Amino acid sequence: MDCKTITISKQDIGSFICTLNETNLINVDNSRNYSTMTISEVKNSFFYNAKIYKYKSESSILAKVKNDYYLFALSDLVDKASASQIFDFYHSSGENSLTKIEVQKNEKALSTITDTYTINSITNIIQSCKINKSLKLLTNQNMNEFLENSLYTLKMTFENHITLKVYIYKDYIQFNILQKDNYGYYPISPETYEKLTSLIN
Repeated sequence: MDCKTITISKQDIGSFICTLNETNLINVDNSRNYSTMTISEVKNSFFYNAKIYKYKSESSILAKVKNDYYLFALSDLVDKASASQIFDFYHSSGENSLTKIEVQKNEKALSTITDTYTINSITNIIQSCKINKSLKLLTNQNMNEFLENSLYTLKMTFENHITLKVYIYKDYIQFNILQKDNYGYYPISPETYEKLTSLIN
């Protein structure tokens, strides 16, 4: 593991996200392929029981191991991760439950969903999105216009008050946990779109 020492102030350390353990540690090889780990491998991992915190960027996290912090950029998520893996980053094995979903359209609030069954139904649909493609040719200005054209925005709030925004379009969804110049989207079928909109309207 190649490391570079940087200075991080206390004010840079954001809210607690989760603890890395048997349920959420995975292995990533040099080709950036994901694979599961055995319990023995997990317990012998350098980051076993590490505490994960938000950093000042939407696309970075801090991992605390003993008294040291390790900063990771999450830009690879938009190239490799399924929608389910992005959710797992926020909502790990029962830790940090999702408490509400605010439905917005044209930056105006339509409704707030707090019913557990409906929340689970919405997240299950979104987490079924497996394919991820990049929109690397879009400029930041074009991307801002692109996001503004979303049909719905779901602002998801977790127990630790961290929020995750999901943009709903007619044929794909998009997350706000994106790295500049490496945007990604997740295609959805017309049936999936209909299911989502029936739950949020």
